[in-house]
Amino acid sequence: ASRCGFVRVPSGWVGDLHPSPMCLWVFFLSGEIEFEASDGERRRVAAGSAILLEDTTGKGHQSRVIGDVPALLALVQV
Repeated sequence: ASRCGFVRVPSGWVGDLHPSPMCLWVFFLSGEIEFEASDGERRRVAAGSAILLEDTTGKGHQSRVIGDVPALLALVQV
């Protein structure tokens, strides 16, 4: 890991379509986020889960916080 940090994403947040700025492990500490790939595939990821974001080129993904609980994420750059 070259860098790490925490991000709090408020409930109701919706992000624009974008590629990941770098290859990241994302650990979900609270809340739930839905990711939608540029091909339309959707996946929900909740607290206790981890994903590897590798879509650093192309259109990327869109994400949004599901429910009333903010999402707390731990990010680790690889």
